[in-house]
Amino acid sequence: MIEDLGSKRMNATDPRLLKLLREKWLLAPSKRPYHLAEPQKVHMSQVGQSKAIDKLLKQRKNGFFVEAGAADGERISNSLFFERFRNWTGVLVEANPWEFDKMTKKHRKTNIINACLSPIPHPVRMEFNYVEGLGGISDMGRKFPSGKGKGLAQCFPIHSILAALGVNHVDYFSLDVEGAEVEILKTFPWKEIMVDTWTVEYGVVHARGGTEEVRRKTEIRKIFQNTGVYQEIDTPGLKQDILFARKEILA
Repeated sequence: MIEDLGSKRMNATDPRLLKLLREKWLLAPSKRPYHLAEPQKVHMSQVGQSKAIDKLLKQRKNGFFVEAGAADGERISNSLFFERFRNWTGVLVEANPWEFDKMTKKHRKTNIINACLSPIPHPVRMEFNYVEGLGGISDMGRKFPSGKGKGLAQCFPIHSILAALGVNHVDYFSLDVEGAEVEILKTFPWKEIMVDTWTVEYGVVHARGGTEEVRRKTEIRKIFQNTGVYQEIDTPGLKQDILFARKEILA
């Protein structure tokens, strides 16, 4: 079974995989009090993502989020506001073991998983750059500064993670995985999972405004346009992110 995790033979919703995720990988929401470094802060997002999404969703309560690239679960978190002030829950995905260890000490009221999102529709193990706040899958074309080295990380399709949780509707998906965004979106199960709003990072470290950044931004826009159900929301303050919303919620 463990060997099969790295095999393209295993379907994203294979019952064996979902059972393994529930029993061995996904950690349940903490019941202990928060242990935050800055509990007085309301919005933790780096460039205003949570404010923009909250406004767009009209202060929606009791939603569900996915934050992929969740770091330590507090610093520059796009989801913590919704958990604390809008009574949401969700899942935090973070592959870096050092960041994940910090996250476990924050006592977030959400599911957490120490893994990366798979850029293919199957579980796979991939080389991962362990850089604080910037780590990502090595062969996704991203250049990383020196950090804590490289290692193999287990990656799961987001379809698998959400299926293991019994979720098919996400109110807000924050995708910031330092390079694999395009590949993850290309294999996203659009027909099985409904997501109301997205923020997707397209920026490239140390190459702001370069050709690679332009290419990524163009590809991301094309993917969402091809779904036929999303509209890009002009939000200049987001800088390196693009915000998309389902047209139905904008009506």
